[in-house]
Amino acid sequence: MKGPSSVQCRAQNKWGPELPSCSRVCQRPPEILHGMHSAENQADFSPGQEVSYSCEPGYDLQGAASLHCTPQGDWSPAAPRCTVKSCADFRDQLPNGRVLLPLNFQLGAKVSFVCNEGFHLKGSSASYCVLVEMESLWNDSAPVCEQIFCPNPPSILNGQHNGPSQGDVPYGKEITYMCDHHPARGMTFNLVGESTLRCTSDDEGNGIWSGPAPRCELASPADYCKAPEEFPFAKPTVLTDESEFLIGTSLNYECSPGYFEAMFSITCLEHLVWSSAEGICRRKSCGAPPEPFNGTVHINTDTQFGSTVHYSCNEGYRLIGSPSSACLLSGSTVTWDKEAPVCEEIFCPNPPSILNGQHTGPSQGDIPYGKEITYTCNHHPARGMNFSLIGESTLRCTSDDEGNGIWSSPAPYCELAGPAECPHLPKIHNGYYLERPASPYLPGMTVNYTCDPGYLLVGRAFIFCTNQGTWSQFDHFCKEVKCIIPEFMNGIRKELEMRKVYHYGDKITFECENGYTLKGSPQSQCQADNTWNPPLAICTSSKWSCKKCTSALIVGIIFGVIFFLSSVIGSYWIIVKRNKSKNTDGKPKEMIHLHLQEDNSVKPQTLQTNQEDSSSALP
Repeated sequence: MKGPSSVQCRAQNKWGPELPSCSRVCQRPPEILHGMHSAENQADFSPGQEVSYSCEPGYDLQGAASLHCTPQGDWSPAAPRCTVKSCADFRDQLPNGRVLLPLNFQLGAKVSFVCNEGFHLKGSSASYCVLVEMESLWNDSAPVCEQIFCPNPPSILNGQHNGPSQGDVPYGKEITYMCDHHPARGMTFNLVGESTLRCTSDDEGNGIWSGPAPRCELASPADYCKAPEEFPFAKPTVLTDESEFLIGTSLNYECSPGYFEAMFSITCLEHLVWSSAEGICRRKSCGAPPEPFNGTVHINTDTQFGSTVHYSCNEGYRLIGSPSSACLLSGSTVTWDKEAPVCEEIFCPNPPSILNGQHTGPSQGDIPYGKEITYTCNHHPARGMNFSLIGESTLRCTSDDEGNGIWSSPAPYCELAGPAECPHLPKIHNGYYLERPASPYLPGMTVNYTCDPGYLLVGRAFIFCTNQGTWSQFDHFCKEVKCIIPEFMNGIRKELEMRKVYHYGDKITFECENGYTLKGSPQSQCQADNTWNPPLAICTSSKWSCKKCTSALIVGIIFGVIFFLSSVIGSYWIIVKRNKSKNTDGKPKEMIHLHLQEDNSVKPQTLQTNQEDSSSALP
């Protein structure tokens, strides 16, 4: 209602004061998730009033940035919404490895990198979508998968191996050891230990040999082999207690459960060693282990019998279940002994409230991992009270070692402060501020701006520090000075090189074509206000410039003809007067006939009496 709430009947049958009028008002504009509007503390809004919306850090505004109150009491257009910022598609490749992409690329998303067997990761194992200066970016590029090499295999006394003497050995390569033989000297050596070593890797991806190097022991002079060591992959078909076996003796074996069924034998050779059994019994495979959703499975060596795999969850998730699984025997086959764990999303409790302040988080409900909230202090300029935030203004939902959601630091607090100060002065492109005041910048301080030579200031030329410690709206800018040449300029010499647009300080010189006259200064300069000084000259046609001469000539001719005719008529009148005097003597009257010639001159012809038919020319 606009006007008084009560009126009174007065004299002359009138109400006083004037009756009020009622108009619709808008209620508070709609709230949006992860955003706010510019009139948080206002309850009613008049038609035509506008509010603007903005989003929390890490969110983009989708829709109209401002709404206005309509005469019908509604807000138009519809309220916008805030959507989580997303990073661009991750396009890096990982040679000799795999790139594991998440379901989406929103803030907090994780891209994992896994190298193929025989390669180790050099660099970060993951890249996260993070917020950098209000822009969502990947914090790391793809690492490099480097091939694993083992050091040169160790030499043994009285023996040798078939590996290289120098240089590293690539992952997966096998070497075989054997002992030297000196039958002429009566010396024989037996190999004690694994005769074959394989290049593998440790948990850090460093190349190591599958076991220690064997050794060569001097054998007894008897021609027999010592009892063979037990094989982890096979068992003898016939058990025996004998400790020595003659050369040529064979022992039969069958592959153990967990290996593909096979029968083989080893023989005591002439140099008193048993023939090799490596590679005969092949391990069964459990197949690819199940990969947890929002997690990764790490295969250390392979997926065959006896191997173990480990699980980990993506950042923002915690592992529920067993962190590893082994490929073990189950009846006549092999299988993984543990199911894949579950990766459960991590949530933080509701952020703590602070006295004389607020945060951007929700009032109820848990907060997902990676989410950031910002604390601000309340402002009461009307009461002369300002509060300063002490502590970290932004908290991030993270996790402890047990995977529980915790905030990155304790909540800040609001401390009563002195007068609000404005931040550093905003700069203007192609311009500068005049008489910069000394800091601190307190409420009421004004700063004037101007532009560099060649630029013109558009908008208000000053800003001032508000009571809230912010600078007033900074909407002015410096626009480049541009002087325009008319598209069509008649009579200008076409040989002149002329541009359509000139900049501050540029000069232009005009010359006219033949038959035209330059009117104005032949040279002009572009000024700071987009004008030419002196004004641009023009070329006028010489034909048109002589109009006055032609008019004067015509007027002169007309006056000459009139003067001549007046003289002729005067002469004629005198002759007539004379004839009248002669007629009184009885002589016939005479007439003068005047004929105009083609040259507009007047020439008297013959004199003729009324009685004569012939004519004669006047002398």
